[in-house]
Amino acid sequence: MLQQDMRVYNVGRAPPPASASYLNPDGVLTTSKMTWHAIYSAQKKLYSYRIGIGLTIDPIERYRRVHVEEHVEIKELQRILQHFEGTHDFRAFAGAIEATQRKKGIEHKDTVRTIYSINLVNEGGGNYRIDILLKGALYKMVRNIVGTSIEVAMGRMEEAQLLRMLHHNFEGEGDGTNKKYMRKDNKCKPAAAEGLTMEMVYFEDSW
Repeated sequence: MLQQDMRVYNVGRAPPPASASYLNPDGVLTTSKMTWHAIYSAQKKLYSYRIGIGLTIDPIERYRRVHVEEHVEIKELQRILQHFEGTHDFRAFAGAIEATQRKKGIEHKDTVRTIYSINLVNEGGGNYRIDILLKGALYKMVRNIVGTSIEVAMGRMEEAQLLRMLHHNFEGEGDGTNKKYMRKDNKCKPAAAEGLTMEMVYFEDSW
């Protein structure tokens, strides 16, 4: 049974299966319906991360909003978040990538993802919401983006270091090798899990 504070909302009919054409073993062009998939048929996803800045937050929201006790300059946080828009290699902002590769025997995992927009929304009373619209996210990617951005806005990490990890620029190492920053190179902790929600999954590329 669902807990009393859990609700299901905004339920809609799934889109119909699409058609696909392919060559069968006999070389004949065949058309068949593809099975709709909840993950792979998604075009975009909207994640939101909620924070409260100030001395206290509403205790009723403690399971869906993270209290940031130290001062954060909101305009600076908004500016820093904009760095993540676009297509980047988010290897330094994903969790357990190297461990997963070793466990599954994978030599390479694509860690390039596209973020369409990041907006910091003022919800009033010291409460803010970070909306991230993207194509798809790596494990803990959104939480690492938020956690690292807040650390930079607080002055705990240099902005230049964030940009180096995002663009994989190694200072003074122009030897032509394909080096990558890893998650272990990012010393910032991911933002706490309770602030994160998936708000929407878009199955048609119309927004």
